[in-house]
Amino acid sequence: MVKCQNIIPLSVNYHLTRACNYKCKFCFHMAITSDVLPLVQSKRGIQMLYDAGMKKINFSGGEPFCIQRGSFVGDLVKFSKELGLATSIVSNGSLITDAWFQSYSKYLDILAISCDSFDDECNRNAGRTNGADNRSQLYHIRRVRDLCYQYNVIFKINSVIHSLNYNENMREAIDELQPVRWKVFQCLLIEGESFGKDALRDAGPMVITDKQFEQFCATHRHLKCFVPESNSFMRNSYLILDERTRFLDCRYGRKDPSPSILDVGVEAALNRSGFDEKIGKGIQKWTDKQSKQTFLISPELILTESQSSNNEKTTVTVRMLPTENGLVNVWLRNAEAGGRIGSQLAGVQNTSDLYEKYFKDDQAMAIT
Repeated sequence: MVKCQNIIPLSVNYHLTRACNYKCKFCFHMAITSDVLPLVQSKRGIQMLYDAGMKKINFSGGEPFCIQRGSFVGDLVKFSKELGLATSIVSNGSLITDAWFQSYSKYLDILAISCDSFDDECNRNAGRTNGADNRSQLYHIRRVRDLCYQYNVIFKINSVIHSLNYNENMREAIDELQPVRWKVFQCLLIEGESFGKDALRDAGPMVITDKQFEQFCATHRHLKCFVPESNSFMRNSYLILDERTRFLDCRYGRKDPSPSILDVGVEAALNRSGFDEKIGKGIQKWTDKQSKQTFLISPELILTESQSSNNEKTTVTVRMLPTENGLVNVWLRNAEAGGRIGSQLAGVQNTSDLYEKYFKDDQAMAIT
């Protein structure tokens, strides 16, 4: 078995601010501080992560467009892309403008818009609103979807499934919006954020059971873009950097911060991040013994090495995926983790198209 050696912070989620113009009742990254690093320090942190091996960065919040009307996150996206990183943003979409796309879209690979229901009243009851009656979340998601198509940015949707929406059938709306990927998260409680004595809100009434989450998943699992994430998966699957450039260890149901990477460096901060617990979800490095080429291996691939009796050849066996949906989702996950992606991905229609555009005659790309 190929061991997961040399784990690196390949994909980092940088929550650059906790400020937000919405008041989602289930939020697990609350506005408990108003801290935002100066732009030059944020860039230094990104440079340090890049030097440590980061290939993909996702900017989130809070709401990243709250800071300097989006120019702050735009400048960080531009800086990251000029380093050669894959870039993405998670936003509620309400503050994104055509002018922002004109200035920064060429540096952005993926934009994910958060929308938990396709019923305006449900969104309002859950706090997914800025209170403006004439601008619903459904208006924003359709508006930003159109901007993504216009400017050739990959469009995704993120949804939190909670007590007010787990019975909702969203198939028709997702079919209409056609996201490349629809991530669905089970409502998660984090001590000090969404429950407990120091929390700003109590998300307890929004929580659903594993059975209720599975009920929602069963209704939507046939959609090719559908990617569910349960509570158990979410707690250990993301490398999170907070507004002070500290890694957040979420293993124990709370967010325990490491020292800032700006103070102690990336490696020392990673040692306090709980990242060792996540090796099984990390990216492996594997070197082919004959060609001496080194590849980054997606965690969905299970590799075994065997040697022939004459010790001349090494065979690598890869678990095959039985469905087209499985293949596409593996590729997309790996792309989000820093594998090669491009705006032309939006034009992929099926497995054959995917193979012709990205895999044919390019073994390195097929593996990475």
